[in-house]
Amino acid sequence: MDKLFKSKWFVKIISFLIALMLYTVVSSGQPPSHNQGDLTVSGDQTDTVTENLKVNIDQNKYIVSDVPDTVKIKMEGQKDLLLKAKLLKSRSAYINLENKGPGTYTVKVQTDGIPNGVKATPIPSTVTVRVQKKVTEPVHASVDLVNQGKIADGYEIGDPVIDPDTVNVTGGNDVIDSIAYVKGVLDVKNADDTIEQSVTLNAYDGDGNQLNNVQINPGSVNVTVPLTKVAKEVPVKVKTVGTPADGVKIDNVDVSPANVTIYGSPDVLSSIDKIDGLTVPVDGLKDDKTFDVNVPLPDGAEKAEPDTVSVKVSVKKDSSKKSKQDSNKKPNESSDKNNESTDDTAKDNNNSSETATKETTKQFKDIPIDVKGIDEDKQSLTFLDPKNQSIDLTLTGAEDDMKQVSATDVGASIDVQGLENGEHRVPIKLIYPDGFKGETEQAYAKIELKESSSKQTATS
Repeated sequence: MDKLFKSKWFVKIISFLIALMLYTVVSSGQPPSHNQGDLTVSGDQTDTVTENLKVNIDQNKYIVSDVPDTVKIKMEGQKDLLLKAKLLKSRSAYINLENKGPGTYTVKVQTDGIPNGVKATPIPSTVTVRVQKKVTEPVHASVDLVNQGKIADGYEIGDPVIDPDTVNVTGGNDVIDSIAYVKGVLDVKNADDTIEQSVTLNAYDGDGNQLNNVQINPGSVNVTVPLTKVAKEVPVKVKTVGTPADGVKIDNVDVSPANVTIYGSPDVLSSIDKIDGLTVPVDGLKDDKTFDVNVPLPDGAEKAEPDTVSVKVSVKKDSSKKSKQDSNKKPNESSDKNNESTDDTAKDNNNSSETATKETTKQFKDIPIDVKGIDEDKQSLTFLDPKNQSIDLTLTGAEDDMKQVSATDVGASIDVQGLENGEHRVPIKLIYPDGFKGETEQAYAKIELKESSSKQTATS
């Protein structure tokens, strides 16, 4: 027995058995093994992210179409690894078309930058794309003008000038071949001056469908659309024909409106400064009368607005004719030299009256237009028409009285009180002595109001 205990193998076997017993005792104090399996499963999680889909190909030679912009990536793994995968900026999805020429291909969506321990599954797993040879062609650029019929009255729209008028379009050779035109769109509604604007271009096929998979260089062009004035405001001149009834004479002829608008080409309008040839009959006229008169259309003009005017003829008693009738009566038998003297005096007065009532006209040129109602500390004013801030004024009145009138007795003014900054069309008020009639061919002034420089300086 002592020999057995002294054996090395016996001691080793006993030690192994004791160790095995101790391991069994320790293991029996742990939770069941299936619980450990549950802990391992509960650590796996799933998350999905959206990623831009990149294309690996020589983009100097080829154009790839039908490529989705994005794909989804389903990721599975431990929570901490998933969090890391979501935060990584290096994560990507791509398709590899290296060494592939023109054609249609179904290729696998691949991922990159996913940490080890995370399973990544692209959705969809494959995509079908088309590879075309990259082509660049020059194409003429055009512009469509919309609302041409709604520009400001009195203007005519001209042909647009495009700069540059040719652009380079890049895309797949099949797409380039399908391009019918490259154009932009410009709205000209309410335009009352030449338009200068940058317009974005798009390419279209023969059916008018916009082609999005092309590049246009430059993508926008500068467009100038000229607007020409095709209307002009001119005064209407009316003459009386015939002789009114005995004992009355024409006192005044008033035309309403005094000016009409003529439409036509610029060449035609340049030769028209008034409309005359209108007449009204006054034979036997005893009282004031108003006539409606058609406005004659000058040669080459398209229309006149309004096409009729109202002409009011005013009359008054003619004292000179009454004096003549009295002087032609036979003198009474009891008349003496004093009566004859009185008749001679009446005749002299009659001749004087006829001379005094003779009318004449006088024109005053370059009468400056005075501006009223402007606060020069807040606004500055520029005359657009007439640019020289002056007009020509025609005065009509008795010949003797006219001799006393000089340029200092006439004037013109406009009132801009209450007008905001911008362009305005304001009436011109004529100033002249009582007993005269004043006329001008320009009844309105076109002006522009701006914020004064002194106010801008004070604000800054």
